[in-house]
Amino acid sequence: MTKVTSWNQVLSVRQEHATDRYLLQAHVVPRVLDSRPAWFRVIYCAGQVYPCWWNPHTHVYTLVTSAEKSRHGLGPLHDTAVAIARLCGLDLFSTEIAFTSEGIFVVVDYVNDPIDLRLQSKTVDGVPDDIVHDIAERLVGQVVILR
Repeated sequence: MTKVTSWNQVLSVRQEHATDRYLLQAHVVPRVLDSRPAWFRVIYCAGQVYPCWWNPHTHVYTLVTSAEKSRHGLGPLHDTAVAIARLCGLDLFSTEIAFTSEGIFVVVDYVNDPIDLRLQSKTVDGVPDDIVHDIAERLVGQVVILR
């Protein structure tokens, strides 16, 4: 259930599904930047960070440009992904981060592993092809280093 607004609603759902486990989270409303929600899917691979605009309704990715990063103060997307990588110890994952109207970066979904790497050229909600190709090269490089 989403958009629960009272504790009684939580208790009601828990009674209906007593054996399920739940994660309660505040409803996060992103600010709007350049006519789109400031919601991001950030992919981390072997030290490289790929910050993408990610529409939470359509799931469409668009790479954050350097100009957008600078104009909107989106540097924390990179720093947050690196911090999560240090904590989880994974070389490949994605995370969802929203930038709220209060100016706070909120990590909504900490670690997605495995991640969906379908090509955007094959499916509208896929990852931009250039990112997937770069990730593939990085992963091959990691294998070569391990040999």
